[in-house]
Amino acid sequence: MTGGSTRTAFDDLARLAASICSTPIALISLTEPEPEWSSARIGLDAPAAPPAAATAALAAAGSDLLVIEDAGADARFAADPQVVAGPRIRFCAGLTLASPDGGHPLGALFVMDRAPRRLEPEQREALRALGRQAVAQLEIRRQVRALDRTLAEVARAEEGLRRTMTGALTASEAQVRAIVENVADGFVTYGEGGAIEMYNRAAERLFGYPPSQVLGRSVEMLVPGSIGDLKDGFHAEAEGRRADGSRFPIDLAISEMCEGDRHTFIAIVRDITAARRTERRRGAEHAVTRILAESLTIDDAVPRILEAIGGALGWSCGAFWRVQAPATVMRFAGSWHEADHPPVAFLTATAGAILTRGVDLPGCVWESGRPEWIPDLTRDSRFLRGAAAAQDGLHTGVAFPVVVGGEVLGVMELFARSAEQPEAEWLQMFAALGGQLGQFLERDEADRALRGSDERMRAVMENMLEGLITISERNVIEQVNRAAEQMFGYAEGELVGQHLKVLMPRSTGPGADAFLKDAAKRALGRITEWEGRRRNGELFRFELSLFAFQTNEGRHFAGHLRDISERKKLERMKQEFVATVSHELRTPLTSIRGSLSLLTGGALGELPDEARDVVVIAERNTVRLITLINDILDLERLEAGKMELHLEPTPLGPVIDQSVDSVRAFADQQGIELKVVATSARVFGDGDRLVQVLVNLISNAVKFSPRWGSVTTSVVEKDGAAEVRVEDQGRGIPANQLEAIFGRFKQVEAADSRQKGGTGLGLAICKAIVEQHAGTIGVESEPGKGSTFWFRIPSGPGPKPAPEVDGFLEALSGQEALGKDVLLADDDTALLGVLTRQLLQAGLPVRAARTAQEAMAEAARSTPALLVLDVDLPDASGFQVVETLRARPECREIPVLIYSGRDLTGDERERLTLGPTRFLTKSRASDAQFKALVLELLETPGRLRSEP
Repeated sequence: MTGGSTRTAFDDLARLAASICSTPIALISLTEPEPEWSSARIGLDAPAAPPAAATAALAAAGSDLLVIEDAGADARFAADPQVVAGPRIRFCAGLTLASPDGGHPLGALFVMDRAPRRLEPEQREALRALGRQAVAQLEIRRQVRALDRTLAEVARAEEGLRRTMTGALTASEAQVRAIVENVADGFVTYGEGGAIEMYNRAAERLFGYPPSQVLGRSVEMLVPGSIGDLKDGFHAEAEGRRADGSRFPIDLAISEMCEGDRHTFIAIVRDITAARRTERRRGAEHAVTRILAESLTIDDAVPRILEAIGGALGWSCGAFWRVQAPATVMRFAGSWHEADHPPVAFLTATAGAILTRGVDLPGCVWESGRPEWIPDLTRDSRFLRGAAAAQDGLHTGVAFPVVVGGEVLGVMELFARSAEQPEAEWLQMFAALGGQLGQFLERDEADRALRGSDERMRAVMENMLEGLITISERNVIEQVNRAAEQMFGYAEGELVGQHLKVLMPRSTGPGADAFLKDAAKRALGRITEWEGRRRNGELFRFELSLFAFQTNEGRHFAGHLRDISERKKLERMKQEFVATVSHELRTPLTSIRGSLSLLTGGALGELPDEARDVVVIAERNTVRLITLINDILDLERLEAGKMELHLEPTPLGPVIDQSVDSVRAFADQQGIELKVVATSARVFGDGDRLVQVLVNLISNAVKFSPRWGSVTTSVVEKDGAAEVRVEDQGRGIPANQLEAIFGRFKQVEAADSRQKGGTGLGLAICKAIVEQHAGTIGVESEPGKGSTFWFRIPSGPGPKPAPEVDGFLEALSGQEALGKDVLLADDDTALLGVLTRQLLQAGLPVRAARTAQEAMAEAARSTPALLVLDVDLPDASGFQVVETLRARPECREIPVLIYSGRDLTGDERERLTLGPTRFLTKSRASDAQFKALVLELLETPGRLRSEP
């Protein structure tokens, strides 16, 4: 054999080794090459060689196969120039070529790659077989060389040797064929004309053809395309065609083997369908993640998500369904379809459907909470849109739930015209996407609710009959509603961005900011009166309810304004009327009464009996009219706060005696005995006004007591107060009238004013006077068993009040707990006084605390029936008060009403929850709302939940 054929054979073996092991580099090196022999190299420059450490390791390994999967990670190769420089070899597998007669090394067979990799078991065995083939070739070449040296020997020996060589070559070819038949990839060889010469079992499995149908036929039946493109060194993705006509993606590598003038092409074929499917799935996952990040609403995201998944699967259409509150039905909420072939009938049926749990594909997914795959829509009885699907040629369907916290919020479904079998990887991906979509849907619903809330708030603000203005901490107007525009005469655009002083009287001048800062302190969290300036310069009075709130941009203030200029005008008219009544009616009525008294007294002579009766009637009605006028005027002065009370320590004994003496004549006339229980009690009050209250109560008791009955007046001292009680034996008062009788012109029965006399204002006046004393008034009665009217007044004034301290609250401070009472905790003395009076008017016992320490001490002394708590107290916060009370077992269930000027977050509300807890914001809630909520918490604490 010539040197050229030797090199060609070794080159072929090296190329076959590179193809079988799928490496770009193969090398056969000989330890003692002779001039006509040379090493074979595929993919390496002539000077290059295997890493030195690999050669040493191969020598140490002996005849065993050496595999170095990653030389870069192996310390032995850290400084090897073939690894760190030169060709940068990372993978190397080598086999020693040893002579069969004692293992004398002849050389080595290497396959190498510039990237780390592994050899499959089949490839390892194939490499060993190629090594044996190389040794056989070397042995044959050695024998040929020996024959060449002994040309003088007889031709018979040469012929025998050639027969031996032929047998060895035949055995070698059989070994190579066995290797090719057992590799995992398809192995196809063909000639220059494209006719297939070899076709292994792996290729048979890939393409579905038996060898008999492909051998001798063109390779284009397996890989459609031009044979001219499939040249040596070709390596790319291509498309294969199976026996059933279906096409699939393949990885195709072509190498050329030459032997003399004969050229053979070797094609290594690998099916990459699974890899392509994984790429599409990952692409869909990434696309959905990107869409969710870019979309503002679920309506924007749904069609794009359906398109991304449908496009990755190669399917035709999809739809999205949303569960409707209160989670009883599911409705169509969006779709996608291929642009060139829309399934019109199916989408029409889908858009018009309303589904329940367990009905149709979405309903089944809703019920199970898991993805569902239907391979044949026309054969699955659960799928109710099968007829429409068949009309549009849809065959396969899949659906998965959109879930948050285990709750199904919606279902997404997709459909294909082809028959597709369930794939576990896609179902796993659908389950994960359902969680992502659920979180997005939850966020979208929260955003929708927030936008709806903003729109409703804006609509409410714009349609309010009263003005609303928001300003920054620097007194710059940020927003005004329509009512405020009309109130001040400006358009919104003229006010926004302007300093608030544009709406203030010019008299505030350059000190506007200082004035506003001081005004904010006085107005925050309460209702106050101020003067404003309209655009035309007119000044007017308005009521302001001011509150502060915090945003990301800082602190802001909002003012609720009510124009009270008309009310002030009416008040002036009312005052003028009262003055007119006081002067113009009292004087002539007094004169008439005096004149009639003279007539009845006989000063002008005796009157006939008939005339006397007429005059007596006139005199009685005149006195009644004068009393009515006096009562009206007294009540107006009391309610306007213009009746002066001279409060001082006052003994109740003389007050009661004076009152009883005033009524005694009337009582004797009615046959009623007046009883008095002696007392030494003292109160802090106005003696004359207390006499007025008692005279009214005792005279009423006399009026409604049976003849020869009795009326008893007594005093009970308790809880730092004196309670005066007037008890009669009359007919009693129905339960539904007990509170109403303290109103103006109220009588238990309509005929009482005619039969018993009176104006119907007496009890209203008593109530006003008692409340001016920081007291309470009430009645205990049962029809048929008489009534007991009582009023309770503090025994003393308490310590001298500081500026702006309410004397009424001072009287309440430190008093004993009254049982089922309300504990008020607020540092605003004026507001505390208002709230206390409101609750006392409703007949509720009240205790007051101005600091957190006082509130906690009062609650510890006696558990209140309700705690009304401000968050901002001077010595500690309301949070600390609640935390302290929560640690006490007896206080854990106290109902709480948080009444604060601060806008509270959800977390803050949670921290302030004790027992049943409700929240009101100062200046936003009316007095009626406050009182109603207090009564609600007191009446039904066991049924309340903590609510905002």
